[in-house]
Amino acid sequence: MHQAVILLPISPTVDAQPLADILLPYLKRIIMNQAELKTALETIGTALSGVAAQLDKATNEIVIAISNQGNTTPEVDAALAGLQAVATALSAASQTLDDLNPDAPA
Repeated sequence: MHQAVILLPISPTVDAQPLADILLPYLKRIIMNQAELKTALETIGTALSGVAAQLDKATNEIVIAISNQGNTTPEVDAALAGLQAVATALSAASQTLDDLNPDAPA
C-alpha cells in the first residue's frame, strides 16, 4: 500500500492542537479516498471477472465449433490464436486485480 506524504510549512513552535486541526481534514480525505479506491477496485474486479468468464466461455464455444468444422485456413487459425491470447490476458489481468483486493474473511 502506498502512503501519502503531506509537507506543510510548519514551524517547530506550533501548538499541537492547531496542528491536529490542520492535519485532520487531510487524514479524513486520505481515509475516504482509500475507501473509495477499495470500492472501485472491487467493482472493477467483479466486472472484469464476469467479462473474463464470458469471454472464456465464448472462446471455448468457438474452438469447439471450429474443431467440429474440420480444416481451417491459416488466417482463421491465427485469428483464433489471437482471441485465445486476449482471453488469457484478460483472465490474468482480472486475477491480478482480484489479488490486489483481499477477500473478506469467511
